[in-house]
Amino acid sequence: QSWDSTLYKNVELVANASSAAELDNLIEKITAKLDDAHVEGLTYNVNSFFNKAYKPRLLLRYMDNKYVVVKTGIPGVAVGDEIVSVDGLTTTQWEDSLQHDISAGNPDVFRRFVCEYLLGGDLSSGINIVLRNATNNTYTANHTRGTYMYNQWFSDYYPNDTLKNAKWTTLDCNVGYVHMGNLEQTDVSNMYADLLTKPAIIFDIRNYPQGTAFTLANLMYPDRRMFAHDTEPEVTYPGAFRWFEHFLGPTSNSTDYKGKIILLMNQETQSHAEYSCMIFEAMPDVVKVGSPTAGADGNITYFNLTNDMQTGFTTLGIYYPNNNSTQRVGIVPDSLVYPTQAGTRAGRDEILEKAMQIGCAVSVRTNQLANVSAKIYPNPANNILNVELPAGQSVSVTITDVTGRTLLQTDIDNTSKRINITSLPQGLYLLKMESNERQQTYKFVKQ
Repeated sequence: QSWDSTLYKNVELVANASSAAELDNLIEKITAKLDDAHVEGLTYNVNSFFNKAYKPRLLLRYMDNKYVVVKTGIPGVAVGDEIVSVDGLTTTQWEDSLQHDISAGNPDVFRRFVCEYLLGGDLSSGINIVLRNATNNTYTANHTRGTYMYNQWFSDYYPNDTLKNAKWTTLDCNVGYVHMGNLEQTDVSNMYADLLTKPAIIFDIRNYPQGTAFTLANLMYPDRRMFAHDTEPEVTYPGAFRWFEHFLGPTSNSTDYKGKIILLMNQETQSHAEYSCMIFEAMPDVVKVGSPTAGADGNITYFNLTNDMQTGFTTLGIYYPNNNSTQRVGIVPDSLVYPTQAGTRAGRDEILEKAMQIGCAVSVRTNQLANVSAKIYPNPANNILNVELPAGQSVSVTITDVTGRTLLQTDIDNTSKRINITSLPQGLYLLKMESNERQQTYKFVKQ
């Protein structure tokens, strides 16, 4: 009720606005109530688009409950220094003043926008910034706003400078790494051929991908599977919506990826980037590392409110197969990791570091198991599957179908190495052997 009354009050004020600046401010307050990060980027007045869009050359990120410099072009201001106040207002006061003007679905993306707007103003206007440095001393930087906020200088920043231009590479522990913002469709086949046998692959989605997740899923999925569904407006019956299911993957796949997928994400992961995360999440062995994404997953519709003023919003509702929504929530990581001020000062990429801990642990287990040198035969098999182990070795065996459903479990050693598979229907199966910290998965066909 309070939302509706505020909306109606603002609509009335819009009708009686006496200036373009007043109108812009009121439209911001109305559209902010959609709590949609797409709205924030799509709402502007073409005649005043550049107002408050100029900044000094400082790039900020929110960490440790502070707004911290991660890139600087001002002498005397260092990476890791924190903002104390801007033009006489503390960062908390700035948050309070901006909360009714920013359309954001969760706190992480709200503070992403605060990082953009905190230093913004008119071209050539002065700005007074008080900062705190590594020795806990405060100092003042008086500057003139002169760089457009979407200038390449700001967009060149990436959490890991050594990887910001990479498409794919191999890191320590034989772990693969893919920068989804740089990977192009023409790169996918070569990348997959290069990384297919890696024990783990890190897909960095702290960026905006180029549509390659669809192609990758058709290479990497073990089978055809549903990864999401959406609600779309029924244009022939206003107010009604229809469900659409989204599937990817081949009916069967002899070159599917068998290692661990590690996804990197943060508040910069938005829209198609979030959808790409969902595509990877349908893989059998996935872990998500980082912080919640922007919560603006799905296609957009944009339109003009007037000849001069444009807006837009997310018009598709994107859901997981279990019906959990992503809008205003984002993709939620399994391992929550935020950058820290100390790590930023030291030039560390703490999200990637956590991913590498996971990837290296997988790599060690894979290398240990490679020494077991187990073999299964015949393949395809009829009623009996033979397992050959080194002398003295024993393992636990689990057989599943391609959906992960367990069908058979047993223990074997080098004296009892025959598995009766008579009860299994014809088809493709996965056989997993485990021994202490070692494990290995094989594929076989029952004829």
